[in-house]
Amino acid sequence: MTGGAGHIMDMNNRMKQNRSMKTSKKEKFKSHSRDVIHSDEKKTKWNIRRISKVRLDKIRRRIKEKAIWEQKKEKLVFAFVALIVILSVFYFFK
Repeated sequence: MTGGAGHIMDMNNRMKQNRSMKTSKKEKFKSHSRDVIHSDEKKTKWNIRRISKVRLDKIRRRIKEKAIWEQKKEKLVFAFVALIVILSVFYFFK
């Protein structure tokens, strides 16, 4: 017999695939590409805008107000749905 429905062959194939995915086999860990990864050159220069303290406080306050408004809206929707469910339960049991 050949070992059933190919379970052994499937296991061997999976083990081979897992071995090939090991990080030590990947291109970034090979010696010829290490100098590119660990170079001292700064390739990305970030363009970060500076914001004044007053404007930053305004932005934070606006975000907090929006979050509070969203919470109130969610509570209102939840209360409305709960009220409808309670009324429908009483209507069906009468």
